[in-house]
Formats: sequence, C-alpha cells, structure tokens
Amino acid sequence: MSIPERDIIVPVMSKQGQILIVDDDEEIRSFLGELLQDEGYAVESAEDGLAALKKLEEVHPDLILLDIMMPRMDGYRFAEALHRRGLLIPFIVLSANLREQQAKAMGACSYIAKPFDLLELLEKIDQCAG
Repeated sequence: MSIPERDIIVPVMSKQGQILIVDDDEEIRSFLGELLQDEGYAVESAEDGLAALKKLEEVHPDLILLDIMMPRMDGYRFAEALHRRGLLIPFIVLSANLREQQAKAMGACSYIAKPFDLLELLEKIDQCAG
C-alpha cells in the first residue's frame, strides 16, 4: 500500500548545521539570525548565558556565537559552565571589549571584534563549524 505524498512528513534539516546566538542585544540576535538562516543555518538564540544554558537542554548546536558583556551570566561564566559540563561545542566570541588572546584563553575557536565584518564572520563560522 502506498502512502499519499501529502501524508509523508520530511523533517526540515539545515544544510549547514545549527548555530546558537548568545547576545543581550535583540537587534544583533535578529540580524545575525536572519543572515545565518539565509546562509542555510538553523538558528536559535538566547539573551544571556543563563538562557543559553537552558536552551542547550533542548538543542545541540554545532557552533555558538557568544557575546561577552551580558546581564545575569556573561560570556566568561558561560564558557566556564560549558567546560564544567563537558560540552565540547565550539564558540566564536563577538565582542568590542576583548582581545583575541583573551578569547582563545577562554577556549574560543575564534574571535571577531564588534562591529564585525559580515564576510569575516561567515568565514570564521565555516572554519569553526566545519
């Protein structure tokens, strides 16, 4: 017996993988979310480190874009929490208040200074998520 085509449910999969954006600036989260979805990524977002840790109970991103200066739980404490939990998810730090050496010391795959160049961001995402 054949199943009518309309009854077949095919999960929507991202061709590029999933990215979690952790930034307290709603405009940045929205802008990056739209950009990355246009590039073929599945995108989730969180407004700070605590919300991101909760989100990680539901989703398993291939990469995290991480701001540093956020309320409740900043990027430093979030990175420490990832490490303590044994979550080996690569992350890219996006910050105006940090240097690349500091980001690498946190365990970041890469670092991009805000305001960031979109092409540079996409290149670093490809490098870190791959």
